[in-house]
Amino acid sequence: MYIKFHFCKAFSFIVLFFMTMLDISAQEIQFSIGDTWTYERFNEWTRQVTFQEIRLTDTLTIDGRSCYVMKGGLVRNSDTMCVEDKKIFFYDFLLDDYQLQYDFDSESYTSAFYNVQTETIDSFRVYRDSIESVLTPDGQLLDKYYFRSNWGYEFTDNSTFAVEVYENIGNIHSHPHTATSGLQISNGGVFNTFLRCFDGESGQYRFVNYECDSISMIVGVDEELLSPIQIFPNPTPGTFVISELDHGSIVEIYNVDGQLVSELVYSGSDLYIENPGLYFVKIRQRDFITTHRIVVH
Repeated sequence: MYIKFHFCKAFSFIVLFFMTMLDISAQEIQFSIGDTWTYERFNEWTRQVTFQEIRLTDTLTIDGRSCYVMKGGLVRNSDTMCVEDKKIFFYDFLLDDYQLQYDFDSESYTSAFYNVQTETIDSFRVYRDSIESVLTPDGQLLDKYYFRSNWGYEFTDNSTFAVEVYENIGNIHSHPHTATSGLQISNGGVFNTFLRCFDGESGQYRFVNYECDSISMIVGVDEELLSPIQIFPNPTPGTFVISELDHGSIVEIYNVDGQLVSELVYSGSDLYIENPGLYFVKIRQRDFITTHRIVVH
């Protein structure tokens, strides 16, 4: 009995040890070659909505960290991203070093940057505001982190702003790299807006209710006057009508974060948006897609 008791106790300890190790391993951030972020991309001149794919193309080890070459960089054609436990680092070519961008285990952390105004190495403190579990449009749960900082930008009122980051994925706006969130990086009037999809080691996620590689047009106010499809009144207190639209057309309404608010098959009835704000009404009529802006006051 005595031997059996200690054998069972030892066996339980071993099982618990390996379960703990497996749990720790599962919590580590993992990427692999081929992992792809797809961001919605807007051209201010052509009014065309397209997409940008950012893909991991190679792996390497730097200072003991697992690192990845990312095609589709923030400033240059490619970035290098490194992972250590629950931390993600990006290469800063001005400092010629890797700087911490996300730390999912800490309440706060510090990251360095090169201050071009003072021509010195400076730093900013990042604070974790909160964490929430969100349900993606394809029915999956993800932890979304809110990190707050001035991100190295010196605002006159010393203000800070929060960025939204999906765990094991990255920034939900513009680029996986933190620095672009809230401050769009425009390339001649062409810039990314929000994350459509992620296909990677940690899973496959779709954050919009349309194809990751879809292309459409945003129709401006002046163009709407020339278009046979009209939305009125615009602005509206909530209720509006779409004229000259074929019955059976698909109507999708998105908020400014790219989240689907409503989807329906058009039958000629009035449409309604409950909450005030700016929305995009995407209309799929036969083989053509247009997107109209509407303001609810």
